Amino acid sequence: MNKLSPTLRLILLGGVLLIAAAVLVSMLAERKLTKTAAGLSAAEIEIARLLPDLAGKKRKATARKIDDIVNRNDDSGPVLRVAMMVYSAAGMYEEAVKIGESYLERADSGKLRPKPTPEDVAVVASTMGMACSEIGEDERALEYTERALKAFPDNPTYLNNLGYFLADQDKDIPRALKITRRAVKLSPGNPSFIDSYGWALYKSGRYKEALAQLVRATELAPNSAEVRYHLGAAYVKLDRIDEARIELKKSLIIEETPEARKLLKLIER
Repeated sequence: MNKLSPTLRLILLGGVLLIAAAVLVSMLAERKLTKTAAGLSAAEIEIARLLPDLAGKKRKATARKIDDIVNRNDDSGPVLRVAMMVYSAAGMYEEAVKIGESYLERADSGKLRPKPTPEDVAVVASTMGMACSEIGEDERALEYTERALKAFPDNPTYLNNLGYFLADQDKDIPRALKITRRAVKLSPGNPSFIDSYGWALYKSGRYKEALAQLVRATELAPNSAEVRYHLGAAYVKLDRIDEARIELKKSLIIEETPEARKLLKLIER
């Protein structure tokens, strides 16, 4: 997402991909984009144009069309990237993982054209981390998220993604604290990063410090169900049950999640 979590919809990254593809489709609909415009190939444009159909009754047939385009351009890095991103934006994470795997294998063996940049590979690896997390393959999610951060160790999004994943999965809390704190330092106004840091503090048992960060994140992102759930959880740990109940109910109004529902039931017994 904007973080890796089995319960979180992607993120920042997924949202950006969806918006980018939607803009492209809109431009095409208005006949403002030709086959060679914006440096995109005909195959890339065709895949992007198919995104809306992945949400309807033509989903399977559309996926077959995308796969056919990919198979005819299986050594084209840009085509594979666009296909993976469109699948991710459509919530078809298993399909995205399959294409992402092919991209990274070919990139590592030098079989992609043009030769991908380190930025290209990092974006694909980060997207793969998200997609693997969404389908419950946490170890692979960690592997790909680590790969993205290794390529760009000062990228705040990659720091946030890995830090949140480590905290949420109770993998390495000290490291999660370190890298989420760095993400906030690099991008101090990002509510997702602040939330990740607060969640890492929560997971480390530093509830008062966590609360301060999570209150700030909620002020910046009041419509985030995830952030309000985290804030409610911190209130529970501090025995501020009335405030916890308010935040958990607000979280559930925004989005029904099993974590928030379970915690609310627990404190209302």
